[in-house]
Amino acid sequence: MATDVFRIAVEQLLALGFYEFVLPFILFSTVLYAMLRKTQILGDSIVIHAIVSMGVGLFIFALPVIIGVGIVPALTRFFAQMSILMIVLVFSFLVASFFYPNIVERLPEIVKTSGPLQFIIYMIIGVAGFLGLFSVSSDYLNYLIRISGVNFELVAMSGVVLVSLVVFLLVAMAMSKEVS
Repeated sequence: MATDVFRIAVEQLLALGFYEFVLPFILFSTVLYAMLRKTQILGDSIVIHAIVSMGVGLFIFALPVIIGVGIVPALTRFFAQMSILMIVLVFSFLVASFFYPNIVERLPEIVKTSGPLQFIIYMIIGVAGFLGLFSVSSDYLNYLIRISGVNFELVAMSGVVLVSLVVFLLVAMAMSKEVS
């Protein structure tokens, strides 16, 4: 019987809890540290950034034990969907380069002006969010809604109203730029 070495390695890492605990800890700590260093929200101290990112990372590390909901399916779904999105973007730029040979030089001036490209980008992000592309936290939100006792329809309607207000805000900001 032929065995697949990579399948065995993944199963062993899964049995050890690498994907459930260690990988999310490393991923979230690294991303948060990079964001804190880039934005300088907490000042420019490397030590403070490291302590905060490690603390939040440890909370993420303990999340499956505290809440009881695994993060592995959500992370796997998120990375698979983001990989597909990146492939679509690469092929979109490839096709666009047939019509605009210097697309890399023209892209900043196309994106800078408010127009149909920004509307298309907003629509793509909206459709992707509606179809669940960014559904990393949906399991946790459903769990929190269930244990809090809040009516799910109320939360859904509040979300729809909030998204509508954000869309109106974006339209108003775009209109104010065109007027001035």
